[in-house]
Amino acid sequence: MGSIEVPIGDYKTTNGDEILFTTGLEGCVGVAIFQKSKVLTRGLAHIYFGGGVNDLEVQSEMAQEQMAEFLGKFPERNRSAIITAVPFEYTEDHTYKNRMLDFLQNYLQEEGVEVKEVDEERIVGNVGEVHSKDLILTPNEAKIIYRNAHGGCGQLSDMKKIKL
Repeated sequence: MGSIEVPIGDYKTTNGDEILFTTGLEGCVGVAIFQKSKVLTRGLAHIYFGGGVNDLEVQSEMAQEQMAEFLGKFPERNRSAIITAVPFEYTEDHTYKNRMLDFLQNYLQEEGVEVKEVDEERIVGNVGEVHSKDLILTPNEAKIIYRNAHGGCGQLSDMKKIKL
């Protein structure tokens, strides 16, 4: 099996032997798209977000353009998505959120994509406080690896697995 790293940008494959992955999802958002028809088509996008509240409007416009182009690679309507990011912005109601994750979730739903999973974990088992995430897309599941500020990823039991 070959593996393909998706830095900021996106990648689509119908090759069942390829594993797609992206790392360093801190403020950025990872989006895994899969479309089931005669052949399973999978794709992974790493959407940049710098995290500044004042930057959200400009960055969300760029993200919307990127997602529109990415979704165009999946022309059939039976598309599903898994999205993940670290919620880092402390809100008035004493919770954390990631505005780009919220924006992309709404955008995907408006485009008719079934959002199967939204991962906003901030505290995870042996990892503790999550600083960044890795998203791996295999031929039959998505895996989210949680990392703390030291790069540690706890134990395999701390990794989330989602069947496609």
